[in-house]
Amino acid sequence: MKKLTIGIIDYGVGNIGSIGNMLSRAGSEPFFVRERADFARCDKYILPGVGSFSSAMQLLQSSPLLGELNAIVASGEKSVLGICLGMQMLFEGSDEGGSCKGLGWIPGRIVKFNTEQPFPEPLPVPHMGWSKVALAQESPLFDGLLDNRFYHVHSYHVITDACYVIGKTLYGYQYVTAVNHGKVYGVQFHPEKSHRFGMRMMQNFAKLCV
Repeated sequence: MKKLTIGIIDYGVGNIGSIGNMLSRAGSEPFFVRERADFARCDKYILPGVGSFSSAMQLLQSSPLLGELNAIVASGEKSVLGICLGMQMLFEGSDEGGSCKGLGWIPGRIVKFNTEQPFPEPLPVPHMGWSKVALAQESPLFDGLLDNRFYHVHSYHVITDACYVIGKTLYGYQYVTAVNHGKVYGVQFHPEKSHRFGMRMMQNFAKLCV
């Protein structure tokens, strides 16, 4: 069976080497998308991201890749998975760094963890470490992953309509950690750092809509 080629959007942000390694271990062929012609070589795409929302958005907006990426999402022909900050960028905007616009592929906004609630213990921010994702609705992205642990590192999370939510995580309170709208998927955690759970998720993503 031919390996699927998963394009990793290389716009200058993200631990793309680790993502590529995990895709290889999961049985896919990673390809780093660095120019518009590269999109045609790939079956699906991953949008990575680390650091601040505004800096990442500025880099993506100034790259030659954004127009083609928007066209692919608008066509609905191929799946896209946003990882960590890459998931946050899928939405309309973020409170990080003021008021920053996102890609707007999914309705919703990114907000900082609310540490003002009367928690039994102080809520450290960023949320860092291994946490379980509880399914909000069935999704092929989580096939075989009802029992899971994924690695999280983030200070902000998304607020969006329930219809787009496929996974939630408890950290002081339940917040959205996995989303889906059409062929656009997003996870707040790092599958590439989540060992066998992350590998299974990468395999599931490769199988989506094949």
